Amino acid sequence: MSATQGEMFEVTAGDRKASMSSTAPVERTPESYLPLPPSGPQAERYSVEEGLPSALTAFMEGEDGPPFWRALEAAALDALARQETRFSPRGFLVHYRDTKRVRINNNFSPWFADLLLMEHPQLVGIVERRVRKAAGPTP
Repeated sequence: MSATQGEMFEVTAGDRKASMSSTAPVERTPESYLPLPPSGPQAERYSVEEGLPSALTAFMEGEDGPPFWRALEAAALDALARQETRFSPRGFLVHYRDTKRVRINNNFSPWFADLLLMEHPQLVGIVERRVRKAAGPTP
């Protein structure tokens, strides 16, 4: 520690107290180390019902479903044509939701992956799919 730093800081052995002033150490409580809550805008939370298979069906039959599905299909087939090694339906869903301002639950992404592979079996090598506990809606 340089001489200037020694003048600015007072460190006491064992007490773990530090101060910007050489006259008095700052008392810190364990609560003072907790991070502040996020300061950005709060996102709307999805209800449990919005993540159910019936909500996926309602989304696909609504006005936002068909344009999303066409865009998802086009993006996946484009990734295949460009010889990409993988395509993430969830990544596309997040990008679409953020750019188009459409309310789509992330829980739908595994079901969209299944639907993509049912309609386009040639995508089986690039579409990301993970093992999951719950079965999705039946076509």
